[in-house]
Amino acid sequence: MLQTAPLGRALPLPPVIALRADDRDMGDDLGAAWCATPRPPHAVARLARRIMSASMLAKHWIAWACVSVGLWAFGTAIAIVVGGGAIVLALGFGGLASGVVAGALWFGKRYLEANKIAREGQLVVGVATFRRSRETFGGELSETLGALLGEACHSVVFSIGFIRHEVRVAFADAHDEGEPCSVLVQPGARYALAFDRHGRAYVGELLRIG
Repeated sequence: MLQTAPLGRALPLPPVIALRADDRDMGDDLGAAWCATPRPPHAVARLARRIMSASMLAKHWIAWACVSVGLWAFGTAIAIVVGGGAIVLALGFGGLASGVVAGALWFGKRYLEANKIAREGQLVVGVATFRRSRETFGGELSETLGALLGEACHSVVFSIGFIRHEVRVAFADAHDEGEPCSVLVQPGARYALAFDRHGRAYVGELLRIG
């Protein structure tokens, strides 16, 4: 059930699912998320791997490779107009290096964020839906690349206080409209983990929609 709060009152903490270890198989992803925060290292490592998933890494490697090649082509084009072989090499490879460095910094930032979500994130309850409430350029690009990998995205909608949020994830199995889903969230994070009916975690972009 979506959580609400009366208008004008301070936002409550995220609605945390009560910890009952006997209800969960602690060997799956959702079981790791049920551990009390700050979670133990083995649970953090497991959840962080789901946030920095192979699918997400592949999509962003493709995106950053395109950025690097684009910067290389742009720098080379400018150097050709200006003239000079040394300038061509400097600007061309400088643009390529800039893309590589920017990509490495992005991955470093995401790695630190993934560990924070895995260590301190809270479980909330949301519902699956086929409708997407909000679109972003990054989300569109991610879904386009995901389609090439055979992924189909769902939205999981939930509320913290009276502020609604949405996370777009690519579940392996289709979910029914309105099916309850657990979500691991951390305030201020860009991504969140949604769990399917089998307790497997899937990463997606977290959006505030109301």
